[in-house]
Amino acid sequence: ADALTTLGVIGVANFLLGWPTLPAMHWAGMETFELPPPSHWGILIINALVEYAFDTTCAVAIYATSAVVTAVTAPLTIPLAMVADGVLYGTPVGSDGWGW
Repeated sequence: ADALTTLGVIGVANFLLGWPTLPAMHWAGMETFELPPPSHWGILIINALVEYAFDTTCAVAIYATSAVVTAVTAPLTIPLAMVADGVLYGTPVGSDGWGW
């Protein structure tokens, strides 16, 4: 129940504290809030589905192992993505690890 409570609290905090900042920043003139053009909707939906899949697998990993193991191993997806870019697209990974 601890993992479920933690995920629930994160969701409620995001809903109550994260979303209200968007209109506040718009009204303050700090950021223009507008919908993206229709040509961007496809990639945004794909991105949302990938993020949903990642969050779901993280939640399953918390249940299967522990929150600590998941927190330590989840950042390993970043270098894994770099390797996948190298394999799929031939992107070179430089000696600094960023591929620039």
